[in-house]
Amino acid sequence: MADLTLKDIPEDILELLRKKAALEDKSLSEETLDIVIKDLQSMRKRVERFQAIFEKIEQMSGDRFRDAPSPEDLVGEDREIR
Repeated sequence: MADLTLKDIPEDILELLRKKAALEDKSLSEETLDIVIKDLQSMRKRVERFQAIFEKIEQMSGDRFRDAPSPEDLVGEDREIR
């Protein structure tokens, strides 16, 4: 497995992460990895939902939306808004 180093973490966020890790009886590294994995899995599910919706729209509309943005672009825009 690869290693990842995080820099410039705000102290208040780091303290929350430490507390959460302690509550879960995990190391700081384990808890951080769990949070990242859960977030990426959630993102994958959103992408899959957007793709399914887009495919339905495409089937229903024929060529009318051929130039519409991809589901990945829509998810990217959604994440930028947050």
